[in-house]
Amino acid sequence: MEKRPWTAEDLRFMRDNVNTLDNSELSRILGRTEAAIKNAICWYDMQRDHVVVVYMRANSQSGEKSVHWKGGPTARKIRRRPSCREYTRVYRMAYPERELAHRVIRDSKRKGNIKEQPCEICGTIVNIDAHHSDYSKMLDVRWLCRSCHIHLHQRLEINQSV
Repeated sequence: MEKRPWTAEDLRFMRDNVNTLDNSELSRILGRTEAAIKNAICWYDMQRDHVVVVYMRANSQSGEKSVHWKGGPTARKIRRRPSCREYTRVYRMAYPERELAHRVIRDSKRKGNIKEQPCEICGTIVNIDAHHSDYSKMLDVRWLCRSCHIHLHQRLEINQSV
């Protein structure tokens, strides 16, 4: 199938039927690949209801209908995890000051106004993060490697809970 842009009719049809048809049925009707359907659902924020996702997965991939079926119990608990984009959107709305501070650091690094420094604790130069002690002071950061950054946050959480 050739790559072609999504039309308004295709997107309207998908929004109307995303909770009733699975990706294979949508791809057959719209003449698209299943990967294109999956990407469009994510890109255009078409969320499936949790119950429908569980129903479709249970009917298409598990139990006696699975190609790997060897008998035995079929009950499985299937949860829908939020997508990376969905998680990021919720995080940005919940913590706008953090998002702004992260964006300022990212843009300053890209423009060359600030440079990553070695980790202040262990001295490594690999996987360096910028740690904000106060998000209102956006360019006031401590440079820590990922491991030391995680340990620092764990210590901060323990101190806050006491």
